[in-house]
Amino acid sequence: MGYAPPGHAARWLSCIESFAAALANERPAPLAHALTELGDALGLLGACVVRWTGQPAEETIATWGALHSVPSLDEAERLVRRSEDGTCVAAFLNDESASSVAAIMPRSGYLLMLVLWGDFNGRLTAGGLLRTLMRLIEPLCRSQTSGGTTLELPRKPAQPPLRFPAMYQPGRGQKMRELYERMRRLTRSNISVLIRGETGVGKELIARILHDSSPRRDKPFIAVNCCAIPVELIEAEMFGVKRGVATGVEARPGHFQLAEGGTIFLDEVAEMVPALQTKLLRVLQEREIQPLGGSPQPIDVRVVAATNVDLPSCLADGRLRPDLYFRLAGCVLEVPPLRERREEIPELVEHFIRRNAAEAGVRVRGLTVAALRALTKYDWPGNIRELEHEMRRLVYISADSDIIGAERVALRVQPTPPEELIAHLVESLESLELRPITEALERHLILHALKESDGVKLTAARRLNLSRKGLDNKIERFRINAAPGDQEIDSRD
Repeated sequence: MGYAPPGHAARWLSCIESFAAALANERPAPLAHALTELGDALGLLGACVVRWTGQPAEETIATWGALHSVPSLDEAERLVRRSEDGTCVAAFLNDESASSVAAIMPRSGYLLMLVLWGDFNGRLTAGGLLRTLMRLIEPLCRSQTSGGTTLELPRKPAQPPLRFPAMYQPGRGQKMRELYERMRRLTRSNISVLIRGETGVGKELIARILHDSSPRRDKPFIAVNCCAIPVELIEAEMFGVKRGVATGVEARPGHFQLAEGGTIFLDEVAEMVPALQTKLLRVLQEREIQPLGGSPQPIDVRVVAATNVDLPSCLADGRLRPDLYFRLAGCVLEVPPLRERREEIPELVEHFIRRNAAEAGVRVRGLTVAALRALTKYDWPGNIRELEHEMRRLVYISADSDIIGAERVALRVQPTPPEELIAHLVESLESLELRPITEALERHLILHALKESDGVKLTAARRLNLSRKGLDNKIERFRINAAPGDQEIDSRD
């Protein structure tokens, strides 16, 4: 039996046809709009379109609604590759935190995949939905191929691939892809690199990836915390000690000697004491070190430094030498904080659940949508490190349950209850006149819903629990300029 679409059938079919046409042309703006209309029409939780272009990682080119991680994308790609006609293949992907996941994968010179998330328990049946979508989309997909023949994936010009550590989860968002692209261009170079980012974003991991992806990968990677070395031991720790410099003293290599041929990672470089700054500047200029009690010796080491503070302010107040800064900052890599790449949180959550569950020897299949929503909305001031610690805690306290619920998420991560927010708001008001206060709050909520919905009124109305007509009436009443697809402008400005 076919899938019975919710709402009016004509509108549902129209959305499918519009989406199929946008999918075939693959223009980002129409595709994003069509995906939004499709998600609304189907009553889904979220959707995305993924493209493979012959590279190891896929690229997300359009998204809508709540994003969930999909652990089986590689398996889905293998299914498409085995397709005889190269047109459409159907697959089911399991995601316990958001019920089932259905996928349609057209192919026309490369791989495209439509992933739909929804509550497929009950009237919205995954199998029926999948068959209906395939029946409608397949003719358009065929029209984009060469007579239905299987096409080979295009190959981009070869470039040095990044080598990620086994336990590292690569970010798939736009900002991280841009960061990885810059890193690829640096793998064949010996230029000094400065990595900037907040505490917990994984600066040392980025340095490790640079090292492992370079020709120096078979040589040592030595990490040094610059503010953890006592002043009196700086020279010995960094540059080594010659035997006999004092009675009973044996020769001992310093960090730079240990890193010979490889990479030295200098963390918290902004906290470096002046004595070390002077000696490090000479190392970078002369490419040689002088062990304690010894003579100068050449070194072959790539220097990668990292900081979590604003270096221009350190230069202004004299904490960091300008000549050292410019030597260290041959190329600067900015690692974005987790709050600026929330779309990666679901996949990171799944990665940490899987890793910690294996470590603890427990079976945790996933978490509820409410729990994932709380984790995704939190700002994570401690970034990935804080998220990792929270997921470890959740896995260990959830050993008696295979699904992590929102009630177990740490209170600091939980969204503030509306009653508490309203209580704080009321306490801060100078006037308690009801009408202007409620109108201002209502107007602000409508503007926020429109902004979060990218100007799509139907989506905004659903967020506000209003009908489309009810939202239109309020938009007119509050004089809000809300043209579909445009950024909302306060008409009173």
